[in-house]
This record gives sequence, structure tokens and C-alpha cells, in this order.
Amino acid sequence: MKTHGSKDIMRMKSIQTKALGDYMDALLYAYNMSCAITDPGKAMARGYAAKEVFGEHSALSQIFIERAIDLGGNNVRAVASLNPIDNSEEGIESEYEYIPIDQQPASRRLDQIVINTKYKTPHSLIVPLGKINTVKGTGPQFNLHEQFGGTIEVWRNEKGGYRLIYTSNCDPNFSIGSNRDFKFNEKIENWELVDYIEANYIANLTPLYGKSINIYCYD
Repeated sequence: MKTHGSKDIMRMKSIQTKALGDYMDALLYAYNMSCAITDPGKAMARGYAAKEVFGEHSALSQIFIERAIDLGGNNVRAVASLNPIDNSEEGIESEYEYIPIDQQPASRRLDQIVINTKYKTPHSLIVPLGKINTVKGTGPQFNLHEQFGGTIEVWRNEKGGYRLIYTSNCDPNFSIGSNRDFKFNEKIENWELVDYIEANYIANLTPLYGKSINIYCYD
């Protein structure tokens, strides 16, 4: 039986980052989140996710498990939640409810950094690295946990599909709305930069762009 899903893990990680290491704050965020849950299976899944993120015997997991029992009794089965489950405006806002604004994608912030880098070359060379799981930050050919910081740029190709490019820079190479030609696999495509985020917070791209996306790096 699947005890929890990517959305459940993302919710727990949002508590972890928002609490900034303060255990009492984490307990308060967990309590408030549990009170908002009305489905016992969802509450139980969050309890299992809390065990994975905070530890097997964490009091945070017990908060959600007790909420599940209050709602559905002692034989509640966990119902795993996956990302994304709702692409509507309300669904997306719900996903970001517990994520600090400075850890959300740049397109959701007002203080976007504008980069005016001038490139002499007509296109940028990039290297395909397969798909990456944005929730875990890992893929068959690329693991963000092996990097030291950096930025994830979100680009949209001419067909409307999203592509990620990792740069070790602390800022994106272009400003949102920029168009750029990229060369890879002996072809050139024109993409538009639609978003970016600090590499450490790649999971927070999931509600807007999905869980599995092709990722590249600059050559």
C-alpha cells in the first residue's frame, strides 16, 4: 500500500523550510495544516510523509495521525496525494499556501531580478540531461543534491512545453520574457524564459510546471 505521495512530501518540506529550524514553529505549522484537513486518508498520508521528512518518531507525524484518527477512527488507510492534482488558479494557490514567498518561483514574486547580459554568440549551447523529478531534485543523469547552489531557469519552447536549464550562477542568465536560441543535439530551438528559482527550491516549481521535466545545463 502506498502510504504517501509527492504532494505529501512537498507539504512537509514546506513546513521544514518555513520553520527555519525552529521546532516549536514547525509543530504550530503542522497543527494548523492538520486542522485544515477534513479527509482522514489525507491526514494519515501526511503523517507518513512527516515520518520520512522529520523522523520516524517525530511529534509532527503524530499530529497528522491523531487528526486522521479523530476524523475516521483507528483503521484509517492513507490516501497518497500526488503533484499536481489541480491546475486551476485556486488549486495552484492552495499548493503555495504554506511556502514562503521568497522560496516560490520568481514569476510569483514582485522583486524579480532583471538580468541584462549581452551575449556575443547568436545561440547558447546546452547539454540534455534527461528528465528530472522536481519533487526529489534527481534524475537518471542529473542530481541537484550534488551541486552547490545555482539557479533553475524555466523555459517554454515553441510548442508550449517547459524545459529547465541549470546554471551554477546565483542569478538567471536572462530576464523573464527573454527569447533565446539554444543549440543541442545538432538542432537549434527558440525558447522563452518564463520563470526561475533557486536550485535548492526546485520542488516549488512543481505546482506550476509538473513533476517530471526535461533538464539541461549550459555547455
